[in-house]
Amino acid sequence: MNDTRQQILEILSGHMSAIMARSVLSLSLSWSKVDPNKLLSGDDKRLLAELEKGIRLYVPDDTLRQKCMEQMQSLLTLNGQTHPPPAAEPQIRVPVLTESDIVDARGIGRLVCGKLGFSGAIQIKVATAISEMARNIVQYAGKGEITITTLDGDRRGIEVVARDKGPGIADISLVMSDRYHSRTGMGIGLKGTRNLMDEFDLESSPGNGTEIRVRKYMDP
Repeated sequence: MNDTRQQILEILSGHMSAIMARSVLSLSLSWSKVDPNKLLSGDDKRLLAELEKGIRLYVPDDTLRQKCMEQMQSLLTLNGQTHPPPAAEPQIRVPVLTESDIVDARGIGRLVCGKLGFSGAIQIKVATAISEMARNIVQYAGKGEITITTLDGDRRGIEVVARDKGPGIADISLVMSDRYHSRTGMGIGLKGTRNLMDEFDLESSPGNGTEIRVRKYMDP
């Protein structure tokens, strides 16, 4: 990571978790199409505008948020170099082992939805689906990963994939039925997750782990 990006990350990490800071930085650079070490006139404003969206979401205290933005403003001075190639659309991987990882994955998903322009109601639906998938990893597999990807093809949206190498699911049809209740009784279940999203795919078998892939699209 180059020096200016590292300094931005250090500022963000002073106000939020490290994984959230990396995600806010990655998404802000992708959406602004700006390299902080190669700024032209107006680039700093575009990057600051994207950074502010994440800072507002994860730094609720007005005084701390203002301090964070002032630090960013002073850092992003113009250096007169040329534009880099546009950044690739982001894909963010969140290792899931504990309850705090569930919170991080949920927050990153909501941040991506906000960047895409999803309504608040849809952001909550996606965040709820991510929480359920991540919680299943913690409860049943012990560890796994959530991957959050921006879709920018014919249909813009978000894709979330939950993978683990746990014991797998012996009877998928039962788990997806109304008859099934989790051993904890918490959450909305995988059936509820499917109902929240536009696309839902589940692959699992005993001893081979589980992969759940869901998508939510912007309205045409």
